[in-house]
Amino acid sequence: MIQRIINSKNFIAFLLALATGMALYFLCPFPSSNLFLRVIALRAPLVYGGALSSYTAMLFTAPYILYSILLFDSGFCP
Repeated sequence: MIQRIINSKNFIAFLLALATGMALYFLCPFPSSNLFLRVIALRAPLVYGGALSSYTAMLFTAPYILYSILLFDSGFCP
C-alpha cells in the first residue's frame, strides 16, 4: 500500500494542488472591482477575459508545480 502511494506522486501533487487552488480561489478572488480592470473590461473585453482566465489557471498550476518539485525523488540518495 505504501509503495503504491509513493509511486503515485503526480496524483498526490494533483490532489494537494487542487486543495490549495480551491482555497486560493475563495480566499484571493480576482480583483474585478479594481478601477483599472474595469476600464480594461469595457475597452478590451477579450483581454479582460484572458487576464481572468490566466489568473484562475495560475491559482491551480503554480501549486502543482511547487508540489511536484517538493515530491520529486531524484534517485541519487540510497
